Amino acid sequence: MLVTLISLVILMLASVALVRSTDTNLLLAGNVGFKRDVINQAERAIPSIKTMFSTGVLSTATSRQTDLVSSNYYSSIQANNSQGVPNVLMNITDGNANNIIDSNAQIIVRFVIDRMCLASGVVSTTSCSLSQNTTDTGGDAGTDPWKSKGNELPVYRISIRATGPRNTESFLQYTFSD
Repeated sequence: MLVTLISLVILMLASVALVRSTDTNLLLAGNVGFKRDVINQAERAIPSIKTMFSTGVLSTATSRQTDLVSSNYYSSIQANNSQGVPNVLMNITDGNANNIIDSNAQIIVRFVIDRMCLASGVVSTTSCSLSQNTTDTGGDAGTDPWKSKGNELPVYRISIRATGPRNTESFLQYTFSD
């Protein structure tokens, strides 16, 4: 009888440990799911942010020469923290009018756009990161499309901070030229 009682206690302790382990695994799996969803929502926001360059407040080159803080746009490179995230992005509050909020998924996407130039003003080859606008001519072996002369366009960086359920947070950066 005593041996049976001891074995029952051991089996009960083992089952409690198994249940706790299962709960922890489910919690971790849920957090990974939240993280992936937050990343997906942040990636979905990129095209809507880029529309500011085609039809929005940043659609002209002259509007991009100065900071438009109300639109989370900066005409020069912003200071970063040790992980490469712009400090200004970390200071954007939940009440910012430019935040993209998905209330069903409880996700808030905050963003900052900065032009990869050392100073505000006209784009300069000496103070800005530029990319060349080239056209693909097919397989012409006699020319190197990377060396062809095209329009030099400034490079912009979109930094995104997305926050979701259980304070899940993801950071993304995306660079492009218009």
